[in-house]
Amino acid sequence: MVSTYNYSQRQSIANSKYIAPLLFICSLLLWGAGALFDIGTALFELPQPAGAWLAKWEILLRPVALAIYGAAAFLMSSYLILERRVTWQPFIMLLFTGACFNIQPDAVSAFTMLAFIVIIGLLFRCDEASDARRQLFTLFVGATALAILFPQFTVILLPLLIYPAMSGKLGGRSFMAALLGVVTPVWLLGGFAFLFPGMMTLFDGYKEYITGELQISKVEVTLPMLATLAAELVITVPAIAHFMLTTSIGRVRLRRRMLFCVILDILLWGAGWWCPGLFKLFLIWRMPLLSLLAAYIFPVLPQKTSNIYMSAALLMWLAVAIIGLWIG
Repeated sequence: MVSTYNYSQRQSIANSKYIAPLLFICSLLLWGAGALFDIGTALFELPQPAGAWLAKWEILLRPVALAIYGAAAFLMSSYLILERRVTWQPFIMLLFTGACFNIQPDAVSAFTMLAFIVIIGLLFRCDEASDARRQLFTLFVGATALAILFPQFTVILLPLLIYPAMSGKLGGRSFMAALLGVVTPVWLLGGFAFLFPGMMTLFDGYKEYITGELQISKVEVTLPMLATLAAELVITVPAIAHFMLTTSIGRVRLRRRMLFCVILDILLWGAGWWCPGLFKLFLIWRMPLLSLLAAYIFPVLPQKTSNIYMSAALLMWLAVAIIGLWIG
């Protein structure tokens, strides 16, 4: 396999040693601007009493969300997917989240995104075992437990079977192990409800919340949201097209992981339009995948093309931030 990282590409912006600190500084400036002008609110409205408790600590939501986004960014970049380590991948994700002022203080959605990235990491552990039954059982126990607390995770339960099927690890026994992983938290919840029926009233607020979100008929596309979607597509569409049409990322396991991340990105995109009330949440979940696609596409292009493309993409995200400041 001919390496796609030749000498001329080492001179591109994407391969510069200064791009990581520059992106980090820009992301901090964007997060600072959001805090200074107090733009954005917590999008994930929790039922009482959780919502009231968070309202008392609203001033801490933005720094907590930044810390969670940072942890998720570095965790996503630690997964072996690309054929070389891209040091600026975590910082470009912080820049993406910083440019979207309306999601900056949303610490709860940031936490769900971190849990989403952890699930992806647990799924990739299936590659390390010849028999993935134990890994799949653990994975689906955790994913189902999260789905009980945050029903939005039900969207990814079935797609989690795609990756072991792609790698040939999804046989009859491993499928039953995954199914047992789904059933186990449900059994435990049923036993808890039987022993303490009064405690189940705590879930009434979550039921009302999900019912209300599912009743929203369409996505309200505002100017900042439209700019964010355009800036996202400028990266995702060329990255996915390049990956599908070329042999860059030539190792079978890495290519399989990248393909699964592409499938997840497309799935979350479609799910956002199908469930308009969860559109912004799934946008947040796509941020780590977007950083992966950016870290993939920018370095593999020829030097001049990469420089122009990366500069144009970053300028579009800067325009997203400017529009956010203008609209407020």
